Amino acid sequence: MRFLKKIFKILGSLLFVIILIVAGYASYITLQYYRIEDQQIQTIHHNSQTQVQLNQEYKIMTYNVGFGAYSHDFSFFMDGGKDSVAKNKAEVLKNTNGAIATLQTQNPDFIFLQEVDTNSTRSYHVNQDALFAQAFADYGHIHSINFHSGFLFYPLLNPHGSVLSGLTTLSKYAISTSIRRSLPVSNAWPAKFFDLDRALQFHRLPIMNSTQELVLIHAHLSAYDKGGLIRKQQLVLLNAILEQEKQLGNYVIVGGDYNHDLIGDLGKPFTNQPVPSWVQIFPEESLVEGFQVVKIQNAPSIRSTDVPYDEKGIGKDKKNYFCIVDGFIVSDNIEVNLEASFVVENEFLYSDHQPVCMSFTIK
Repeated sequence: MRFLKKIFKILGSLLFVIILIVAGYASYITLQYYRIEDQQIQTIHHNSQTQVQLNQEYKIMTYNVGFGAYSHDFSFFMDGGKDSVAKNKAEVLKNTNGAIATLQTQNPDFIFLQEVDTNSTRSYHVNQDALFAQAFADYGHIHSINFHSGFLFYPLLNPHGSVLSGLTTLSKYAISTSIRRSLPVSNAWPAKFFDLDRALQFHRLPIMNSTQELVLIHAHLSAYDKGGLIRKQQLVLLNAILEQEKQLGNYVIVGGDYNHDLIGDLGKPFTNQPVPSWVQIFPEESLVEGFQVVKIQNAPSIRSTDVPYDEKGIGKDKKNYFCIVDGFIVSDNIEVNLEASFVVENEFLYSDHQPVCMSFTIK
């Protein structure tokens, strides 16, 4: 009898400790949660004094660098894969430097980068933003946080940990103002504590000898959104901004990772794999009149990460799903040179995305 009492006492103590740990963790994630205020003015480092001009061709690139983790053998636990953090610090540095070299080869005038970590468990606390800023020291540089989460103790054996990450914009030309615009996000508990604090970077660039401005909007929209409700709310906000800029007669480019199929073909030219549940076609018909999605479709811009990259498969028979979610929306006073616009085909060497390049003229 005493033995049983001792067993129950031990089990009761263990249960009490577990309850304390769970309650403490719930308090921790609740207390550390906050949303960054809307309309925050962003610091422009090393801002150029050279202004963009009318009737001159420029090149802009967008690249989701995947926090330096997505080597070919990486699959992500949130997509049904197995990995929660990069293989090691050396792998993060290799992929970050590979992304830098890829961008430098194209010599763009403007660069939009998503999933740029500055101090995250998943990327071994490598400050990717500092590496990009150093590599493009002659560019103006803006970094805006869009992911700041407490420590996620999942998966238990190799937790994803804490995240500090954001959007980085690099520009060879003068930016007069840069503002961080908060996007609608889910308030579902407890997912909100570990999800992105989604935002747009909103940059105004003066145009030489013009009263109008070039407006560059850097976007990374929601992906894991059952029913697409949050995505719809984000597009409503984006449309309101586009309408306002249209009324001002400005030249507008929206670029980044839309987490929508931008072409509308659900990746059929690139894959025989079934379409993942998160893939939705971008509703181009709902855009403000005078704006359009640029159809850059020579190659896919994203691979699925439920499995590692299939190096042995050929073409559409690869085990990954592929489609185009990265690219640009432009106002009708922006002339796009489609022949000089393309997805950079690098076999997804440094990320689960491939960079997209667009050449354009301000007319």
